[in-house]
Amino acid sequence: MGDDAVPRVVRRGWCVYDGCVELPVDVLGLTYDFWFRLAEADDNLEAGELPTEPDADGLLYYVRFRRAGDTATPTWPDSGGTADIEVAVRAAEALAPSPIRWEPPAQ
Repeated sequence: MGDDAVPRVVRRGWCVYDGCVELPVDVLGLTYDFWFRLAEADDNLEAGELPTEPDADGLLYYVRFRRAGDTATPTWPDSGGTADIEVAVRAAEALAPSPIRWEPPAQ
């Protein structure tokens, strides 16, 4: 994969695990459908399956807990992709073990 494989952290936050360990949480922006490409590479696509379309900025948004903050490739998101960043934020909040303290969005 080329430069489009580099994850872009578009939202960053922290949640608390087991009441005492602070863990990072990312919402990643990728220019491609991660799960579609993985299934394609494994020759495991369903007949007629198409990738999820990105938003107007050309991104799909994914939640990541494992390796949050890491921008090295490859990455492994912990959710499906969505073309709506707010849907990804709500998904992260639903998956987190505690409320997420989000950094303000980048301007």
